[in-house]
Amino acid sequence: MPYLKNMNVLIELTKKAIGKALIKDAINDVEYDFKWNDPADLNEIEDFEKETGCKIPDYYKEFLLCSNGGILYRINEEDAGFELLGIKELKEYTDELNDAGYEIPIGCYVFMRCFFSADIMLFDTNKGSRCILDGDVGYPSNEWKFLNCDFNTFFARLVTCNGAMFWRW
Repeated sequence: MPYLKNMNVLIELTKKAIGKALIKDAINDVEYDFKWNDPADLNEIEDFEKETGCKIPDYYKEFLLCSNGGILYRINEEDAGFELLGIKELKEYTDELNDAGYEIPIGCYVFMRCFFSADIMLFDTNKGSRCILDGDVGYPSNEWKFLNCDFNTFFARLVTCNGAMFWRW
């Protein structure tokens, strides 16, 4: 996807998908809900990075400065959709999982969780640009797998497949 190289797909999504969005899939039209939060303050992001010693990937940092978390591809309250975590929730939710017995490596933070499954997506700030970790809280954290893509490519693929869990195909 060379045309996406310099485009932050998540930022573009926040500009184009606001509220209810009718999206055509292979079978029919589906109405998804997209909600975006107010922007994070740069100081909040810098404080997180200083406190944790971890650098947030640039594309996610740009997103947080546009929307400090949000909801995407939600169909209703009980089915489908993802929550993108804001700067405060990155640490809180990761700490909750550690407290529940998951051994999340230092430098890994949950940035997205699925409403319809036990899946979470983490970024590992120790891995460089290919930092996406697919977590399933139904399995031990040592069985979680890295995706072979960077952060922006992950969201480009998520948008291309209209919110389907392409990483499980």
